[in-house]
Amino acid sequence: MQHCPFCITAWVDRACAGAGLKLTDLERRRLIAAMLARRHLILSGHSGIGKRRLAHALALSIAGGREDYVCVIQGHPWWAAQTGNIARYVGLQTKFSTWRLADFIGFARHSAQLSPQVRAVRDSDDHVICVERMSPIEIDFYFGGLSQWLLKDTPGQAVFVSLRLIGTYDSDTPPDLDDRILRVAALVHLSSASRGDTRPLLL
Repeated sequence: MQHCPFCITAWVDRACAGAGLKLTDLERRRLIAAMLARRHLILSGHSGIGKRRLAHALALSIAGGREDYVCVIQGHPWWAAQTGNIARYVGLQTKFSTWRLADFIGFARHSAQLSPQVRAVRDSDDHVICVERMSPIEIDFYFGGLSQWLLKDTPGQAVFVSLRLIGTYDSDTPPDLDDRILRVAALVHLSSASRGDTRPLLL
């Protein structure tokens, strides 16, 4: 799938400004290259360096600033940190996230059915699912399972729904991803550069 390099460059620049992050020129180019290479994006790196702010700002930028075109889901590590009963709350979170995804995808399908005249005045038809602080299991679910399902043609479904996934993963090292995920998602491992360090990003 081909992507517009000018659009993606503008998305990245708007996102960095919106998130208040200052990337080096090399970092900026590598992030743009990652988004040109794959439709979906995984940002990994130390906790607290601005991954979630960047992911959310990218999602808004891609969606033309429309909050209703972005679905933000909290991953298992966030929920696990909020309770002593991890299993119960992770189970509840999984059910809640599944419901939100179904509702959001339904909304995206409805939006795709709008007339060309209505859609033409919008900056983007892309809807973005933004998953914050994913667990390894969630990386596989969203980028291995859900992303593959989104690429499939649904029988009787004539409307193309443009959906992107952006996820963040807290780790000192990049997650170990299999080929199935790497075929659809680009991985960008962030250093502390977003906080002023000039060390380069690792793709």
